[in-house]
Amino acid sequence: MDGNWCIVKIHNRKEKEKPIMKPNYFIIIITCIVLVGITPFVMAQVSHSQALDKISPHVLATTENGKATEFFVILDDNPDLTATAKMSSKVEKGTYVYHTLRSQAQTSQANLKAWLDEQNISYRSFYIVNAILLEGTHNLAMTLAKRSDVVRIEANPKVPGISDPIITTDTSLNSATGIEPGVSYINADDVWALGFAGEGIIVGGQDTGYEWDHPAIKQKYRGWDGDTADHDYNWHDSVHSNGGSNPCGVDSPEPCDDNSHGTHTMGTVLGDDGGNNQIGVAPEAKWIGCRDMDAGLGSPATYLECFEFFLAPYPVDGTPDDGDPSKAPHITANSWSCPAYEGCSTDTLQAAVDAHYAAGIMTVVSAGNDGSGCSTIAEPISIYEHVYTVGALNTGADTLASFSGRGPVTIDGSNRLKPDIAAPGTNTRSSILNGNYGTKSGTSMASPHVSGAVALLWSAVPSLKNDIDNTIFYLNENAVPIESTSCSSSGSPNNLFGHGRLDILASVEHAQNNILTADFSYSTPVYVEHTVVFTNLSYGALPITFTWNFGDGITSVQTRGTVLLPTYYTYQNTGKFTVALTATNIIMQDIVTKPIDVITKPLDIPPIKPIASFTYTYPAIVNQPITFTSLYTGTEPLTITWDFGDGTPPQFFPFEREKQSTLLDSPLLVGERQGVGYHHTYSHAGIYTVTLMLENEAGKNTAIDTIHVYQPGVALMPPGGTSLQPFYQEGNADEVFVYPLTVTNTGDITDTVILSFTGDWSGSVDIIQTTRDIPDVEIAMPAKSGTTIQVHLTPAMTITEMITENLVITATSKLAPDYKASITLIATVHPVTAPTSIPPNANFIFPDSLQEYENVIFTNLTTGMQPITSIWNFGDSAVQYLQYMHAITITHVYSETGMYAVTLTATNEIGQDVMTKDVLVRKILYLYLPLILK
Repeated sequence: MDGNWCIVKIHNRKEKEKPIMKPNYFIIIITCIVLVGITPFVMAQVSHSQALDKISPHVLATTENGKATEFFVILDDNPDLTATAKMSSKVEKGTYVYHTLRSQAQTSQANLKAWLDEQNISYRSFYIVNAILLEGTHNLAMTLAKRSDVVRIEANPKVPGISDPIITTDTSLNSATGIEPGVSYINADDVWALGFAGEGIIVGGQDTGYEWDHPAIKQKYRGWDGDTADHDYNWHDSVHSNGGSNPCGVDSPEPCDDNSHGTHTMGTVLGDDGGNNQIGVAPEAKWIGCRDMDAGLGSPATYLECFEFFLAPYPVDGTPDDGDPSKAPHITANSWSCPAYEGCSTDTLQAAVDAHYAAGIMTVVSAGNDGSGCSTIAEPISIYEHVYTVGALNTGADTLASFSGRGPVTIDGSNRLKPDIAAPGTNTRSSILNGNYGTKSGTSMASPHVSGAVALLWSAVPSLKNDIDNTIFYLNENAVPIESTSCSSSGSPNNLFGHGRLDILASVEHAQNNILTADFSYSTPVYVEHTVVFTNLSYGALPITFTWNFGDGITSVQTRGTVLLPTYYTYQNTGKFTVALTATNIIMQDIVTKPIDVITKPLDIPPIKPIASFTYTYPAIVNQPITFTSLYTGTEPLTITWDFGDGTPPQFFPFEREKQSTLLDSPLLVGERQGVGYHHTYSHAGIYTVTLMLENEAGKNTAIDTIHVYQPGVALMPPGGTSLQPFYQEGNADEVFVYPLTVTNTGDITDTVILSFTGDWSGSVDIIQTTRDIPDVEIAMPAKSGTTIQVHLTPAMTITEMITENLVITATSKLAPDYKASITLIATVHPVTAPTSIPPNANFIFPDSLQEYENVIFTNLTTGMQPITSIWNFGDSAVQYLQYMHAITITHVYSETGMYAVTLTATNEIGQDVMTKDVLVRKILYLYLPLILK
């Protein structure tokens, strides 16, 4: 043992956690040596200078002259949470993160806690950041910093968490105005019209608190069941001390707001009083809350406490030990900041944000109100990668509010693009204290619009829940671009508006076209040896293949093809089974499982009148068979009658059920009947009323619905005429002739137009090479809309005699391939003198938009004396390709996204030339029509 120390045990009392109090000071006098200070401990030490580097400047400044301050002791051994990327459910992700972080914190903090107990030093332990909070002097901070298991010492200052302008509390604003302008400007009300308003989504708000019984948000509080309130797992107050002037006090057992800021922000997320005060974006979502500020002042400790509560909520009188990750919110709304200039470290809250990301909880954050300079997004948590940062627009206009913070983020050295997106943030009318309504401006008002929008997206596309990366993709990809060259920006995205103005309708429609969600229902009760009707409710990008497993161990997996129709199955044994439906398309696979209880049918049950309903295959196209399928509850019908509303005679026949495979394998003929499926063809487009009547011994029942029968159509039109007749004066191999061509969906339904190109070549080689500036031959187009593409024509080589070439361009409706249009492009090319004694000049072009797994066409535009040989290097692991000039195009497929340097080396007898260009390969997107079940 070092001879400079005497080990003195001051006390033997241990506590798991002590409340933080003013530090106690001891003077222990030993006859051998006099020591004033802290008992040493057996732990690997670092040097004095290394320890000093661990301590934040704010802690050093606030512990001068023997003063004490609160600070965090941050330990190492932060666990790896990347395993959650392979987990599908929110509960699975959250449970893994919760237990992993707590276990790691308990293990790594044990030695330090034991030492603090020995010294009678009070502390609090956190697990979402591996940290211990205590109060002490400079000497204590230095002693702890010398420990090898301590990473850094960071401050816990009280900081202003909000900086928005003052709320306007004019009582005239209590007059209901209907849907607020900011809500409609992001097209949230159009998403409601699709049938999605945030159902099933929980938003966690940490702010100044919440007036939970405000009429606009009371019915949305998860702790309110319509009769009584239960705040356990739904509310937490992280304010444990104040000056006594706060009306909410400390440790409030029910939601309370001392400022109005929190109540205002939550109103914008989901507020709706059931009347005309439609102030919220997602009125069917629910909320839970955590108060993280005392009269507008927060601290890293209060923020971290709320992060822990949201990761695993616990009862009002509970602790994080009682946390339940299954009760965690899907989204957190954060309209606060932790200013670095007041001592809040840029690193303190980082691990908490990353933990929520790993748990599948999306963290939406305001950009801050420190504009209008560049790099004014400089405060945690808006600076972090794993938060979605929102700038503020002047409501109703695509202009940036003067106060909105700008990027890039430089305070942490990342140069990260921020904000991510922009939303309305000025004169936002929402709920305030005492049941009133008021307006407020700030990025705090912009970010709740996005929190509510995410709730809309996740209720519309449930398979996106907890998939934060893809959620951000759909929000960014469908934002309305607002270009800027300010603050190191170039176009869009940029450091003022991010990816642009939020458009949640476009995001929902894009995601619904791409994302696949498996779902089904089944008829009840389920009797042994009686047929069960399983109704497939899946939706997503077509085509979809469905696979059923009925869980009884007898039937094998059954693939039912791509038609969304009911499946019939009969159980031979009673018992509890799990039914699984697997839906697969080209983008993804989704599986849904549901329990089913098969029982014996009682003998004395009288017949029950059937309750009729039906589905039909969508979309309904004129002159194409439509499959109508009858569904029912009650006793099996005896007869069935269809009336399709188009003047054809009603179809009456006995109810006979056959296996679904018979229906699917049979040709779809007009008027054909197979079991409960019936195929009918409409000869004219329009809206028809369809009636289904079912009858059995107990009575009859009728289901009525309307069907929209659509008329597809396509057209091609060059500018200024009905045909293209270009005339090339010269035919050099380095020339590219570009002709615009308008493609129109003349139909009354969204369709995908397929473009095909064929040529009636007159020469011995392919003189005309076609490329397109679109990523695929399929173009998704809304009804009655057109788009202009560019047809590129390149002579394959320098010609020596005049030639005439024909290029036939055909546009075909994907919904109805019989509908098509075509035009012929006639190209007359005159010869020019071939170049001689000229060295090669390497050059090439490629499409503007490239995607992984796509055949990318590179066009060689090299000039010079022939013959020329070209060597291609595509920048990935593929081998180099040798190409001769008479074949000017080459195709390559990239298997991964990224930026690649493509190099073309051209050589002839005179010399050699090299051209290199960067090629950006993006993630593949599939645009399909949604499958809709009526």
